[in-house]
Amino acid sequence: MTDTAVRLETAHWMIVPRRLILEAGPAASKFNEAMVAISQSDQKFCAESAADLEKILQRISDEAVSRGL
Repeated sequence: MTDTAVRLETAHWMIVPRRLILEAGPAASKFNEAMVAISQSDQKFCAESAADLEKILQRISDEAVSRGL
């Protein structure tokens, strides 16, 4: 994970692996299909993505605490 600045705003966010975005196609037209295909065919990727997500969420939590949110 790279060190990046965090900006908290009132917005809806979705954290998605880049591979899922690429496989979902233009305008995410095949998002659900890509998600199912990846989850059924590449458990290593899923495990690594889950670990990355935990790091991202921890970073967000740490930043919120440091800002007193």
